[in-house]
Amino acid sequence: MSKGRRGARAGHRNRLTDRRLWDEDGKEWEYVTNQVRAAEVEKLIKQDLKFCAHGNYGAPPEWLSREQAQGFWESTASKDYAGEVATVKRPNKRPWQVSIFKNGKDRLVLFDTD
Repeated sequence: MSKGRRGARAGHRNRLTDRRLWDEDGKEWEYVTNQVRAAEVEKLIKQDLKFCAHGNYGAPPEWLSREQAQGFWESTASKDYAGEVATVKRPNKRPWQVSIFKNGKDRLVLFDTD
């Protein structure tokens, strides 16, 4: 996939499917993995990557700066993370997971409960 690849259909923005994600600029990202341990997330949130969170089915991803991603991880996602033993039980809700997407050499980190 070439860097900056756009979706096959014009107009894809802020869209998430099972194996693809389109950012706010329409750039298409390809799924890599959701097998990410908490220690790896701690490293990723210190890097200059693209970050987003998705907590509601049907809603678009929310784009986060690195600082916002660090705060989100520390205050919310790490407390109930599927990649480790959850420390907080969220009745009737799924735990957070982290997925990695790629576009060329660029990486995107998705915090997701859906």
